[in-house]
Amino acid sequence: MPQLRVLPPSSEPQVDPAATLAAALSAHFKTGSTKSRTWRLSQLDALEHFLVEREQDILDALHADLRKPAMEAFASEIAVPLSELRLARKKLATWMKPERVRKVPKMVSSKVRIASTMFQILSIWRRSWTITEWM
Repeated sequence: MPQLRVLPPSSEPQVDPAATLAAALSAHFKTGSTKSRTWRLSQLDALEHFLVEREQDILDALHADLRKPAMEAFASEIAVPLSELRLARKKLATWMKPERVRKVPKMVSSKVRIASTMFQILSIWRRSWTITEWM
């Protein structure tokens, strides 16, 4: 039986790749470049391209990890997100329009609107495929 050794803690600070990526994404978001319709459409196109290009890899992984049949995996993990992407692309301009809000009497001379953010528009992509829905 192999011997296990306990290594002393490193004096060098550990770099968390997830935290580094999250910080970089947050900094990019704060620049405001994600607000344009062009940028948002490019992200939807990239997601669609990923699903189409890596379809077989996704199906293979779902079968290997969860024994999910190909037809079921395609229907829930490829077809549904693709239809959601198409809907998002179709509705994006409408979703991006500022929404008028009813004013209270004290605010008669002001304009009040609600502006949608990327978080609201693409909130359907917060989940990591539908694996989490049936575990």
